[in-house]
Amino acid sequence: KKLLKNPGELEILGDGKQRKSYLYVNECVDAMFLAIKKSREKLNIYNLGHDDYIEVTPIADIVCKELGLKDVIYKYSGGVRGWVGDSPYIHLDNSKIKKLGWKPEKTIPECVAETINWLKGNKWVLEERG
Repeated sequence: KKLLKNPGELEILGDGKQRKSYLYVNECVDAMFLAIKKSREKLNIYNLGHDDYIEVTPIADIVCKELGLKDVIYKYSGGVRGWVGDSPYIHLDNSKIKKLGWKPEKTIPECVAETINWLKGNKWVLEERG
């Protein structure tokens, strides 16, 4: 939303070095169905995440590229956390779900790019709601 309002500048919360692990929503759904199908226990808890991570600044680079924006100025709010409660490093142990045969297929940059392209085709998601 920030880049739609000002395509020349992007405020990035924190120092841009926070490491995040993202998973494409379709892969999350696939993992849930696999767990339902293959899990033997009545109750189970699985972490769903990617094996890799990406820093926030490269995420911004991907977003700008997918939006066709060049020479965007990044303004960092500073600090190792993006906001109160943010974790500078998030990485889940997904070994339990992997034992059922699941693993993420897309790279994190692919996940980010596909999400941006989906949003470009579904702009209603970004509309202000009252």
